[in-house]
Amino acid sequence: MQRRIIYIMIILLLSFGLKSAFSFDIGQPAPNTSPLTLVECYNLTLKQSEKIGINTELIKEAQARFSQAMGTLMPHVTFYSENSWKDALDSGGTSVSSGGGLEQRFNFQQTLFKGFREFAAMKGAKFEQAQRINEKLRAEQLLLLDVTNSFYLLLEEKDDLNSLLSIKKALINRIHDLMDREKLGRSRRSEVVSTESELYSVNADIELAKSRVILARQMLEFLTGVTITEVIDSDKDFPILDSEESYLANSGVRPDVLATENAWEVSKQNKKIAVSGLLPEITVEGNIYTHRIQALEGSTWDAALNVSIPIFEGTEVYGLIQEAAIKATEAELEYRHTRRKTYADIRDAYVKIQTGIPRTLAFKKALMASEMNYTLQKSDYKLNLVNNLDVLAAIRTLENTRRNFINSYYTTKRSYWQLQVAVGQLKAGEIK
Repeated sequence: MQRRIIYIMIILLLSFGLKSAFSFDIGQPAPNTSPLTLVECYNLTLKQSEKIGINTELIKEAQARFSQAMGTLMPHVTFYSENSWKDALDSGGTSVSSGGGLEQRFNFQQTLFKGFREFAAMKGAKFEQAQRINEKLRAEQLLLLDVTNSFYLLLEEKDDLNSLLSIKKALINRIHDLMDREKLGRSRRSEVVSTESELYSVNADIELAKSRVILARQMLEFLTGVTITEVIDSDKDFPILDSEESYLANSGVRPDVLATENAWEVSKQNKKIAVSGLLPEITVEGNIYTHRIQALEGSTWDAALNVSIPIFEGTEVYGLIQEAAIKATEAELEYRHTRRKTYADIRDAYVKIQTGIPRTLAFKKALMASEMNYTLQKSDYKLNLVNNLDVLAAIRTLENTRRNFINSYYTTKRSYWQLQVAVGQLKAGEIK
């Protein structure tokens, strides 16, 4: 009995050890210990994203459809082998089976005219391939926007947490100074209590900030597929903006605009394919025989020219033409809507960053003034020129100003990338 218990304990320990050794499964992010830049996070996300993989497969589908359309223009060659038997009567009138003979042949078929359906299908497949490529490029750009939002949100939440921790440290030092002054009879107990109340409120904000840091890190880990320990921003300065007109000049070549334009062209070709149902079809067909039945042994080949002219097939073809025309109109409207939306996206993004930069610089000056005010208030308090409420007010002002600056700074950072994505000139390998 004791031996069985020992065996069970050994098995449990081994299973626990194996579980610990292979704790990273497919649903968990892989470990990463080095700090990641924005570009590194984006490159990891490109490899991780299922959406990009789907767009890649759609490009392959369009290429396959082009091959199918081109294949209809090429001759079709088929080898047939047929061994037949037939029923016959003998001299006594009894039914017996006899060999009909072996026939083997190569069959050649070539379409000469089919209402230009194949050419329209090939052209449409080319436009579809361009559409899928542009859709993939746009998906990569939108993915960059997701990465930048998560990346700078994590930095913002961490800086906000550090700001609260510095305020907490200032309040703790303030409490210690007040306690020392209270022992000397130079401060009241109420001043200590009011400062402790401020400290408890900051502690509550710190706990909330910690949870926001965790959530922002988890979002970035979901995008990148790795465990995020630290991120660093390699570019601290704000970019120099071009004129709004220079950004708007590129509104017509954004990948999603080009994709909808390609989709419009595809619908035009589909309309031509539908119209081809009213046109005649001409094909040529030939056979080369390698073996024939005895009655036809003298004939080694034959050929035929087939002409098929549709006369009446109900309203089926007319319905297909009408449907294709409606879809072409819908595709044109979608293209025009995307074109107008691109123009609006660029203008909105440009306004945000154009106002965000001076706003951030103003908060930076306000932060410097708040820090100076806090220093002066502490000095004046030691000289009994101000009371504790004035010092606490200076701390609160410093806290609010610093957090406002942090929020404005990273909001402007995100606005810059929003403008770049709105213009749509970025490519995956060109992100710096």
